[in-house]
Amino acid sequence: MPPASAETVPAAGALSMLPDDELELLLLIRHFELELLDLYGRGELNGTTHTCLGQEYVPVAVSGLLRDGDFILSNHRGHGHYLARYRDPHGLLAEIMGRDGAICEGVGGSQHIRREGYLSTGVQGESLPVAAGIALHLKRTRPGAVEVTPRTRAIFRECPGPNWVRMSHRCRTLPRIACMCLGCRRGCRPARSR
Repeated sequence: MPPASAETVPAAGALSMLPDDELELLLLIRHFELELLDLYGRGELNGTTHTCLGQEYVPVAVSGLLRDGDFILSNHRGHGHYLARYRDPHGLLAEIMGRDGAICEGVGGSQHIRREGYLSTGVQGESLPVAAGIALHLKRTRPGAVEVTPRTRAIFRECPGPNWVRMSHRCRTLPRIACMCLGCRRGCRPARSR
């Protein structure tokens, strides 16, 4: 193995190059998710939970590009997207635990959260057609607004047919899709370039 050069060794201070507000948001998401796993491990959460550990920068990066009228349609790992958009860990935790102060009165749990400009769902196959409909609605009611849908590669195989693409093409409203790789967790390795 050749000796490491300055080009192959990651910069020791790479995180220190992030703006303070992005680093603070990354840490908020990471600590929230770790606490959630701890609560789950102690049996204090009903049902299940899916964290976004290892994906924290996707919602942080996307949130910096959004304006007030833009929309996020998230997935079952959407805690980070919600926190990056609203910075409301207390409301989210109350929702997940079914307590007072919850975003959706405690009935949405970990995966089904609704707030103005934000929707998450654990039903993966439905999300892209719903995203296309939201994009069309935004085009008609809020010109210039953006709808972002964070997704994994697998969602394109699970989606119910290409109808959402045809509808989006006809209406000229393709939602913006921020892709995330879960290869390290789910056994699906990123495609290698040939």
